[in-house]
Amino acid sequence: MAAFSILAVSCSKDSLPDNAAVSGKNLEIASVNQRGFSYGASTRASYTGDYATSFADGDQLGLILIDAEGKQAGNVPYTCVAGEWTNADGVVYDASINRIIAYYPYNASLSEEVTAVDALKDGIEIKTDQSSAEDFSGMDLLICEIDEVTDQLDITFTHAFSLLSLAASSSVTAGDEEFAFKIGMTDVSLTVGDVVYTPFESAGANLWILKDGISLEQDVFKYSYIVPGGEKQTKTVTSTVTVASGAGYALPCELPAGQENVSAGAFYCVSDATGNTVIIPAAAAAVPDGLVCKGIVFHVMDAGSFSAYASENGLDAEDYPGCGGSHGLILSVTQGLNFGMPNDDGQLVKTALAEYLNTKDAMNGYAISRILKDKASDSSSGITFNALNNHTEKVADGVTDWYAPSFHELKYLVRGTDPDAQTGDGAVFINGQLEKVCGWQLAGSIPSVTYIDNNVIGLCLMQMDGMENGWHGIPGTEVYYPVCAF
Repeated sequence: MAAFSILAVSCSKDSLPDNAAVSGKNLEIASVNQRGFSYGASTRASYTGDYATSFADGDQLGLILIDAEGKQAGNVPYTCVAGEWTNADGVVYDASINRIIAYYPYNASLSEEVTAVDALKDGIEIKTDQSSAEDFSGMDLLICEIDEVTDQLDITFTHAFSLLSLAASSSVTAGDEEFAFKIGMTDVSLTVGDVVYTPFESAGANLWILKDGISLEQDVFKYSYIVPGGEKQTKTVTSTVTVASGAGYALPCELPAGQENVSAGAFYCVSDATGNTVIIPAAAAAVPDGLVCKGIVFHVMDAGSFSAYASENGLDAEDYPGCGGSHGLILSVTQGLNFGMPNDDGQLVKTALAEYLNTKDAMNGYAISRILKDKASDSSSGITFNALNNHTEKVADGVTDWYAPSFHELKYLVRGTDPDAQTGDGAVFINGQLEKVCGWQLAGSIPSVTYIDNNVIGLCLMQMDGMENGWHGIPGTEVYYPVCAF
């Protein structure tokens, strides 16, 4: 399943030509539509999306051709190419074809005995572990029975089985705008009798396919989950529910009170429509539509700490109002570049940074980066500083320019909330947040702009395990991860 979308389609039948008149023509698929899972009016959950498969190039549906005697005359694949469904060999329409069952995904090993939808459904194994997209989509059988056959087929698929969904939703406001988002859950499972099912997770929604006709009975059917900031919840139904083919069932979910916006892992975003700054809590499973994520908050400061930070970097704290009384450092979701000059020229950097040598415990990356940028703009300095070339535009008003972090700032990024604990816990957490919004991860040795002047001079690097890299010098291929402050 390439993706999901909400679809609502209807089917109308025009007058059909006589079968014999079109015999001998290629059997073609004129259109493929589908109906999403339908939800009853009694659904009480905040999430009731109608999932439908979004077809991609290379996907295959099957046509089970059934003759007048009720026997299978063929199981033919049609492949999606640029939105069109074709059979490479060409299937000749035969007036003896009395009925067709269209289905997705195509099964090349389908038994020749399958001539009815129930038999087709019986051939699908519903797995207990549904966590992979491949397994989940393979179980989401789509069917369409065509009783009046022509050489031009209009297919409207329906879901053969049932869908159970569990999601928690929240929202934030910025000015006149409101942005809703789903909150990630952990330890999610569903139990029917002695069978425990693991869900497929899609952008914060936990999904299960169940065969229709299964009865969900009180205490025999249970589902469990943990929402960030809450305790484990285990729930059941108040009365028996028998799931139906093509029906969706949204399971009720309780949220703990309040989600803190400004915390490590929060998504620092800008509204497409207004340019407003919007901070989405770390618990969000994905950034809502209408927002562009600029970075991940990885360190939070109160007003006093930010005042000291601003002083260290020659900034006026009054120019940075923060958010809700908090300030923080943001990791860009766009990778930077490497330093941009050879190790042999390290002495030039040392000379330029004379007043900042050996300050490994200072959050002064902004001040050092400013020196390096100014030197690089002067061709006579001999210093090249490419690290920020991908980051020439500011995020928003009230936010510093992008800069290369100091070693102390990397402590918070890689080690987490405790900069003295030599672990990689912070990087593991931040990588989980990056996975939600972009395609790269923190990795390898991460360079800072903190310069160490000892027997082995150079810029200090941080390893992913939270330890300082023993080599100093001018980093070669290692990329910088630009940050900014608000």
